[in-house]
Amino acid sequence: MGCDFIRMIKKTFLAGLLFGVCSIASAQVLLPAYQGIIGKPIAAANVMLNYDLGNALSFNGSNSYVAFPSISSINNLGTGSFTMEAMINGNLSGTKSIIRKTSDYNLFVVNGIVYAEVWTGGILAPDSWQKWSGSTTIANNMWTQIAAVWNGTSFTFYVNGVVDPTTYITGTINGTENLNIGMSTNYGEVFSGMIDEVRIWNNTRSQSAIQNNKSSSLVGNEAGLIAYYNFNSGIAGANNAGITTLTDNSGHANNGTLTNFALTGTTSNWVSHGIITNGLVLQLDASNTASYPGSGSVWYDISGNGNHCNIMNSPTFSSGNGGSMVLNGSNQYIGRTSAMNTGQNFTVSVWMYATLLGSTRTSLVANSYNYSSGNGWFF
Repeated sequence: MGCDFIRMIKKTFLAGLLFGVCSIASAQVLLPAYQGIIGKPIAAANVMLNYDLGNALSFNGSNSYVAFPSISSINNLGTGSFTMEAMINGNLSGTKSIIRKTSDYNLFVVNGIVYAEVWTGGILAPDSWQKWSGSTTIANNMWTQIAAVWNGTSFTFYVNGVVDPTTYITGTINGTENLNIGMSTNYGEVFSGMIDEVRIWNNTRSQSAIQNNKSSSLVGNEAGLIAYYNFNSGIAGANNAGITTLTDNSGHANNGTLTNFALTGTTSNWVSHGIITNGLVLQLDASNTASYPGSGSVWYDISGNGNHCNIMNSPTFSSGNGGSMVLNGSNQYIGRTSAMNTGQNFTVSVWMYATLLGSTRTSLVANSYNYSSGNGWFF
């Protein structure tokens, strides 16, 4: 029997914590050989899926921003090579500031298109200004990772790890400011939405390095990392009135100060980064009663796509550890008999805890896998 199912591996009793990402073209999945606990299967088509990124910071689009003092270690980056990275999620209409340090370097979006500026002669050389624009229009209100890499001559942009073709733009600009996140103190252009995982490097990051780290937090001691903000402060959506420092997680103490944030409620505050929902094809969550109420033979898809799955041969539901399905490793599985539209590229994720891993292969995901012929793919 075939089933459509997609999932992520969070932990096993052998490996502790494991994050798995797969690119596959179709989704016929069979799970009869797995023995253990399944928690939160998720499928996302053509998107970047992020888990456990903790908190983010919500900007009000009016006057909230993070201000920094003059910091010599992050000055004059344009005289050499450097990289700026950030994750953004918000209303990208108009000009929205991300990293602003006019007279040195800037990263912002204009109607969803990435822009970057650099002063190749440093902050004392205003005539050395260059402006570059990307080509990809980023959608509103979905998490997107952007990067701008300056090699000393030109910018290369990446959107979710994919090269975004750039164009050099001529013109003039005036003004100077210290580093700010979310707003320019010269031009305003306040960000409206959430920002997370801001990184500034004093080297050129390769495409593979950007791709390998775009969906996860850094350690903080990576070579060339001179400022890093993972925004994991406060309690998401709670009263965080006393938490007004954005900590530099690179260890260089390049800390910023939250300015004009409400610091309570679900906006203008420390908020949960959350799971990406744009492009989500399937989400089954044993800890959510809307997905599984605690009894019954259907595990409901809460992605909004109606890709509900059948619970076969009576696995046991456990309310412990947030909720899970316990499979016997013999004949129990969860799946679908009809197809889902995942596209050619998608991300697979699940939380699982294995109670038995034998010497033979154990299926977590399989593409119409035929055990007698060995055809197809499986995990």
